[in-house]
Amino acid sequence: MASRNCLSSTKYSKGSKQPNKRSGHEVDILAELRLHLERMREEPLSEWEPEAKKLAVIAFKQVCQYVAGESQILISTNNNLASNICSQHFESDSKAAFLIRDEDTTELEVNGWIPLTSCKFSPKITGIVLGATSCN
Repeated sequence: MASRNCLSSTKYSKGSKQPNKRSGHEVDILAELRLHLERMREEPLSEWEPEAKKLAVIAFKQVCQYVAGESQILISTNNNLASNICSQHFESDSKAAFLIRDEDTTELEVNGWIPLTSCKFSPKITGIVLGATSCN
């Protein structure tokens, strides 16, 4: 079995969003995420101080990037598939991407397809489901 990177043992320099292998303190990002989620249940995000909001956003992004990077198969709608997290972090050694296009007749314009052709995983798109209602 191949070893996987452990998100909870990645080291980050203070104030940095990128891993630093030489210095910095070890951060259990999943524990950080759980703390932010717990606080969100107790207190509206609008009442958080700006620095706390910033740290929560960083934690959420890092976990999303990790999940996208470790995924072997991605099933998504058009809007999410072309997002920054999917387009930049879905790994090149992954197996496949499967796209679901809902309300397709309203999205047949070029801007609905161009982002997908420019993603690094575009050649991995192995299936597309087109869907529309009779009202479209």
